[in-house]
Amino acid sequence: MSKALSELKIALIAKASPETCKVLAKDVATIESSGLFAQVKVYESLYAGHSVELARAACGEYDYLVAVGGDGTLHEVSNGCLSAKRENADLIIPAIGVLARGTANDFVKSLASKGSAAELVSQIKQGCVCNVDVGTLRYQNAEHETEHCYFLNVSSVGIGGMVAKKINRRNKLLGANVTFISSIVETLINYKFDTLTVTSDEGLHWTGKTLALVAANAKYFGSGLCIAPAARLDDGRLNITLIGKVGVLDFALKLLDLKRGKKVKHPQVQYHEARHIEVTSMGRPCALEADGEFIGYTPLTIGMAEQQLPVLMASPPQ
Repeated sequence: MSKALSELKIALIAKASPETCKVLAKDVATIESSGLFAQVKVYESLYAGHSVELARAACGEYDYLVAVGGDGTLHEVSNGCLSAKRENADLIIPAIGVLARGTANDFVKSLASKGSAAELVSQIKQGCVCNVDVGTLRYQNAEHETEHCYFLNVSSVGIGGMVAKKINRRNKLLGANVTFISSIVETLINYKFDTLTVTSDEGLHWTGKTLALVAANAKYFGSGLCIAPAARLDDGRLNITLIGKVGVLDFALKLLDLKRGKKVKHPQVQYHEARHIEVTSMGRPCALEADGEFIGYTPLTIGMAEQQLPVLMASPPQ
C-alpha cells in the first residue's frame, strides 16, 4: 500500500555555504507548511564528495531526496543514490528533487523548471515523478587510476574541463552568465587544441584538433548554452556535439544560436547520437568534466543507463 502524503519523509542535502543558508530556511518553511511530510530533515554537505556519502546513507530512509545547490550538488546526490543501488539491487531510490541554488543550474532548464520550493511541493502533490537516463563514465584520475561515475546532465572533454577548473576558483558575484561566458572566452584565447580520437557504437570515427566533445543527456550547460537541442532525458541515447578547431570569434558569432536552442551551423561542429563512446587523446591527457565539475582525464568510455533515476518534474521530458 502506498503511503499517505502526511506519512512521507523528505531529506534535503545542501552545501554548507553562506549563500545557500540564506534561502534554505525559507525553503524548509515552505516544505513544512505544505503539511505533506511526517519528517523534513536537512543534511549539510561540508566538503567535496560529502553529498555522495550523505545521499548513499539516505537511500532507503526517505521517500524524497532533494539536492539543494547547483548541478555539482545534484551530481553528487545522484551518484550517491546510484552507487547505493549498485551495491543493493533491491534498494528503492527515493524520488530526486532539485532546489536550484547553485551557479548555473542547467539541469532544471531541461525540466522546464525554476527549481523553487513551491514547484517542488506542487510536483510532490501531483505525483510528478519520471525515471530518467543517466550517463556512465570510466576515466582516469590525476594519479592515472581508473575511476567510474555517473552524470545526469552533460559530460564534456576539452575546454569544458578547463572551464570547470576555472569556475570553481572564481568569484561569482557578477552572476552565472557573465562568469561562465567570460571564463570560456578567457580559456579560448590561450587554448591549446588537443587531438582527440572519438568513436561510437553508431559509426562515429573522428580524429582531429578538438575544442570539445560533449556527451549530453540533457540540453544545457555553461549557464544556459543549449549544447544539445535534440537531447531527451528518457530516450536511452546520448546526444553528441563535436566541436573542432573553433576560436573566440566563431564562439561569439554563434553564442546567440546556443542561447536560443538552435543547432550551430559551422563546418567544425557536428551532431551525432550514440549509446557508447570511446575517447582517447594524442599526447597529454585531456581534461574531463561531468555536470559542471572537473573530475579527471582521458582516456575515457561514456555510456548510457536507461531510466535509472526517479526525478521530480512538472511534466514528462520533452
